[in-house]
Amino acid sequence: HHPPISAWICQSKDFEIFGHMHLKAAFWGKNFEAKPQGKIRIRIKPFSEDYIMNRPSSVCRNVIIGKMYVDTWGEMYCLNENTHEKAVVKFIKDDWGHKKFGMVEGKIMDASGDIKYTLQGRWTTGVTIT
Repeated sequence: HHPPISAWICQSKDFEIFGHMHLKAAFWGKNFEAKPQGKIRIRIKPFSEDYIMNRPSSVCRNVIIGKMYVDTWGEMYCLNENTHEKAVVKFIKDDWGHKKFGMVEGKIMDASGDIKYTLQGRWTTGVTIT
């Protein structure tokens, strides 16, 4: 079957994680991009909270020539389906000088959409929430 579609579930007495995914792929000469499609659902049983989230894209750079590495970029969100609080994290695309590799910025909002916290940093070393 093409494209391949995966589904999974993981359960314990305290949580459940389940979802489905298929990839949209693109090859740009020397880079390969994988864009995950589908959602992840997380249920935290002791707090009766349900979350839904997506995943950003990953790009394997320099597949043909040069030092190969994986970059992550795009937008990821996590929504609390009970309270409607939401986190949006933007993974910033690396540049030619690799100065932006691993950079993230984001915001955490209440149900009204008001920003309560911001975050920034690098997923490779650390992220600060203010």
